[in-house]
Amino acid sequence: MKAFLNLNLAASLLAGLLFFPLAQADELLKKTVDISDIDAVEIAGPGLLSISQGDTEALEIIASAKAMERVEVDARGSTLRLRLKDGSSWGWFKMDNNIHYKLSLKTLNKLRSAGSVDTEFLTHLTGDALKLDRAGSGDLRAKAIIVKKFSLSSAGSGDFSADVIQADEIELSSAGSGDLRANSMKATDLIEVSSAGSGDTRIDQLNTSRFEITMGGSGDAQINGGEVDSQRVSVSGSGNYTAPKMKSRDAQVDLSGSADAKVWATDSLEVDASGASDVHYYGQPSIKVDTSGASSVKSLGMSPH
Repeated sequence: MKAFLNLNLAASLLAGLLFFPLAQADELLKKTVDISDIDAVEIAGPGLLSISQGDTEALEIIASAKAMERVEVDARGSTLRLRLKDGSSWGWFKMDNNIHYKLSLKTLNKLRSAGSVDTEFLTHLTGDALKLDRAGSGDLRAKAIIVKKFSLSSAGSGDFSADVIQADEIELSSAGSGDLRANSMKATDLIEVSSAGSGDTRIDQLNTSRFEITMGGSGDAQINGGEVDSQRVSVSGSGNYTAPKMKSRDAQVDLSGSADAKVWATDSLEVDASGASDVHYYGQPSIKVDTSGASSVKSLGMSPH
């Protein structure tokens, strides 16, 4: 009987300990931090970062009391740093990482995120230049990015998506399993895409003077429409490049391994394919072909329409 009572007591204590942090996690606190002249943000850890661009600068943090104690805010110069103090776990006990950062800025030139934190841009972003650097499992979502120069470096399993990206020059680089998505991408001069790993790239409408894409690994790239003066495609590995509805004047395609490509070229097409690679094209361009192995080049007709 004594042993039975001791077991009941232990179970009751355990239930109480389990209930306490859960109940406490439901009690959310709000904290406002004064900031000024911030144009760069670095954030690490879990949580959600919501960014708005406007006429004011403000930071509001929403979290449980326990999580709030772990939040570290550091503003040095024009850079705002957000992170959590190191936590620990024991058995079933896990730290409460449900944190929401609400950030308003006049200008954003650079964002660097790491870990599982998700980032969302609630408003259109405008300015001279914007550089986004993300790593880890956190996603990054944007509405419209309208700047002179835009660059993205994405690594890990987190995804990037945007409704509109418009700039003079656009540079996208991805590695890992994270996907890149954009409804509309437009540049006056150059759009450059580099991908490695298993992540896919999808752009619904792409318009620019020069388009260059380099693919490695198993990730695919799909462009559903648009128009460019020239496109240069370099694919190694097993990833496929599919852009039969993006009209280009000149196209240069270099394939190796088991990669396939579909393009639309009106004036000229240069193909260098090796291994088991296949190139399918629309248009009646002048063609220069260098193939080896089981590679092939085939016409799909005048146009996809």
